[in-house]
Amino acid sequence: MGDLSKAVFFDRKMEQAVITQVFIDHNGLNTVMTKLRESSFNTKEAKTVFAIIKEMYDKQKTIDLLTVSSEIMKISDSNLRTECIGFVSNNVVASTAHIETHTDIIRELEVKRTLKALGSVLIAKAENPSISGEQTLDELQTNLSKLNVNAGKPVKSMAELGAKQLAISNGEIEDTDRFLTHMQAVDDHTQGFRGKDMVVIAARPGMGKTAWALSTAKNMAMFSNVPTEVYSFEMSADQLYQRILANESSVALTKVRNHELIKDDELSRNEIHEAAERLSTIPLYLNDQTGSSLNDVIASIREGYYKRGVRCVVIDYLQLMSDESKSGNREQEVSRISRKLKAVAKELGILMYALSQLSRQVESRGGSRRPKLSDLRESGSIEQDADVVAALWRPWYYDIREDEEGNSTINDAEMIFLKFRNGALGTVYLKFHGKYQRYCDPKDTSIVSSELFEKIKNKATGEDLPF
Repeated sequence: MGDLSKAVFFDRKMEQAVITQVFIDHNGLNTVMTKLRESSFNTKEAKTVFAIIKEMYDKQKTIDLLTVSSEIMKISDSNLRTECIGFVSNNVVASTAHIETHTDIIRELEVKRTLKALGSVLIAKAENPSISGEQTLDELQTNLSKLNVNAGKPVKSMAELGAKQLAISNGEIEDTDRFLTHMQAVDDHTQGFRGKDMVVIAARPGMGKTAWALSTAKNMAMFSNVPTEVYSFEMSADQLYQRILANESSVALTKVRNHELIKDDELSRNEIHEAAERLSTIPLYLNDQTGSSLNDVIASIREGYYKRGVRCVVIDYLQLMSDESKSGNREQEVSRISRKLKAVAKELGILMYALSQLSRQVESRGGSRRPKLSDLRESGSIEQDADVVAALWRPWYYDIREDEEGNSTINDAEMIFLKFRNGALGTVYLKFHGKYQRYCDPKDTSIVSSELFEKIKNKATGEDLPF
């Protein structure tokens, strides 16, 4: 094996080739702008010229040798100005046919330079007894994520932000930071959750946190084509899939799990088959392989973002995660977990759903036992880190069988917004169909139609059990 300490991970001629080719190949220009950034280059003149080209590209200005040279002439440092003019004037390749290959080489050299530098820092930190291994690992993961060409985006000006908002308002561009649950009552209240937000969904065990999360994840992937990944620390991917299949097919989960129950039920078999076909086409990923340690989860979230384009993550659930630092009590540990999940959501621009348990003190209260913000279990800084905290509550769970007007509450559910950084508090009314593992809008008639058909078919008159 060669001595890496003596390896040289840059190529001036290759950098010059890439820069000068963009003057005559506009398709190549798009490739370079997508794959590279200023730090991809090693020489000062290459960095400077690329920064000029990037600014012109962002402003949609014409990019060629003359226009770039004109911008270079505005550089106040005469020595750097001369070096940059010489750099762009010397075209080292006669053709642009291999611009993508040359771009990939520059990118590869950048990665190796960065890894070499990180290696030196890693060795120094590992040998320092005052720095914990977990802290070093966390910093390493953060630095590795910055190798992505989209990391370290520049600060945005008021003019840039204003232009984007006006374009969205005028319908000229899509608002890609808006995420709909496709439950109309929820979306009407929230106007869509936002990218970079951490939304905490809290409830007592058995209230249907996972059902709500899977309903939302499926809806987002199916109706908005949002790549979504669900992390479960208590159920296997097969179990999660069965719940989603029951949700989509409107066939009871018990039947989905046990094929013996539907061997003579052609209708249910067809519904399951058609639902499975629909689910096979959506960008929804179920992750039961990642350990519950915070570093493992964050590393996996970053991998999903960069490799699969994941824009929404579901954590099921917070109190099952662990932080390897082992310092402080459990409340402080949960605080570190929530803080880092919020940080990675902001870093990647993704929507983070974090499910959370509510404490037992809910059960000791009288009345309806509707949750409060203070009921978050081992809350630590969850309520501070979260942009939204919403609690799920069902009257049937607490043996409240009728509402004030005497109507059955068997499928009634409430989503109570206890914190909303950029919106209003309040209660949204939903329906919960436990045997189908589905939370849905009260106006959703698909479940009603399915159940009515089933009752007619079986001449059933019994009421729908909520489990």
